[in-house]
Amino acid sequence: MPGPREALGRDSTLTTTTTITTTTTTTITTTTTTTITTTITTITTITTTTTITTTTTMKGPPTQPPTLTQAEEEAEEEEEEEEEEEEEEEEEEEEEEEEEEAEEEEEEEEEEEEEEEEEEEESLAKCGRDKRR
Repeated sequence: MPGPREALGRDSTLTTTTTITTTTTTTITTTTTTTITTTITTITTITTTTTITTTTTMKGPPTQPPTLTQAEEEAEEEEEEEEEEEEEEEEEEEEEEEEEEAEEEEEEEEEEEEEEEEEEEESLAKCGRDKRR
């Protein structure tokens, strides 16, 4: 097979033209739509019910109540003495009031008796005058 030169002949010129056309079209379209809707509803209901039931079972002889200390006994005695003194003072005041009332009543009775005696004397004096007339 003959080569390209041989086919065209010795004096021929082979012209090869290569045209490379590259067209690059890049279209980037970015559409970002962000819609954030946040609804937070918090309902907290706390109901606490505490029931404590304690049952104590004791075995053995009953215990004695605690004894009072000397200071507590002295304090109780002082309170009792103060109460007794207050009661005595109240009784004395009542007696004094009763005595005063009795004295006032006696004075009133004496005044009434004196007034009655004066009225009797006056009426006797009038009667004596009336008899003389």
